[in-house]
Amino acid sequence: MNKTQCIGIGIILIGIAMSFFANHTALTTLAGVLCAIGLGLALKFIPFKKMKS
Repeated sequence: MNKTQCIGIGIILIGIAMSFFANHTALTTLAGVLCAIGLGLALKFIPFKKMKS
């Protein structure tokens, strides 16, 4: 695992913990967005390197 994947897993864990304590719809939506971003980072769907053209 590289650094980006570790950060993604950390974001997923924060999103899951946030969804357990959130009572409002906006916070639950934010937790879902955090989980989606974390999953993208963990599975390397979100590249940080500039592509060569």
